[in-house]
Amino acid sequence: MEITIIAAIAPGGVIGRTSKPCEGLAHERDTSIYGGGACTCLLCGEGGDSRVGVPRGRVPANDMPWHYPEDLARFKALTMGHAVIMGRRTWESLPPKHRPLAGRANVVVSRSVIDATCHLGAWWTNTLDGALRLVRELGRTEAPFIVGGARLFAEALPLATTLELTLISKSYDGDIVFPGWVSSGVNVYGDSLATFNANGWAMTTATQGSNPDLTFTEWVRR
Repeated sequence: MEITIIAAIAPGGVIGRTSKPCEGLAHERDTSIYGGGACTCLLCGEGGDSRVGVPRGRVPANDMPWHYPEDLARFKALTMGHAVIMGRRTWESLPPKHRPLAGRANVVVSRSVIDATCHLGAWWTNTLDGALRLVRELGRTEAPFIVGGARLFAEALPLATTLELTLISKSYDGDIVFPGWVSSGVNVYGDSLATFNANGWAMTTATQGSNPDLTFTEWVRR
């Protein structure tokens, strides 16, 4: 089965973030601390207790730190009519009104699932192999798209036949990275578009979008 990975990648290989700056969200004056008048925020921990695993001054997040309508349109055009396979956190990061992704067979991989089941308009299973098997059982003969997150990308990369990558020239704050991506010491934007740290890949097409921050590339396994 042919498998396509689709992702948007910022410098450093960033594809997402698990937390983001609080920026004053839910800050309130609390007269009980620091002699009165100080700010406290139960979300980010400034002046109070931070949530487990979230650094002070930040709030939980599981999203892409950018929004490019042109890239979203490209994602929709490429994946429409295909099966899309994603991890549970990627599923949860989708806006509720866009969940499941319309016009596509949605398959979600979650380790907490025991048996394959259909729920909330998507098929759920606990492994990538199970997801690919579901795609075949659903009679989908076209190549499924792996749409995230990082753990699923890493599992799918050895099996993938095509990579549809959007290269973003602007840097963003994020701690989730695409597996195998080389950025240190490499000019990944401009004349030399990218170097991929995985043997057997070759870039076949590159298109500069109307937004100068974006370059669309297609890679195929040699």
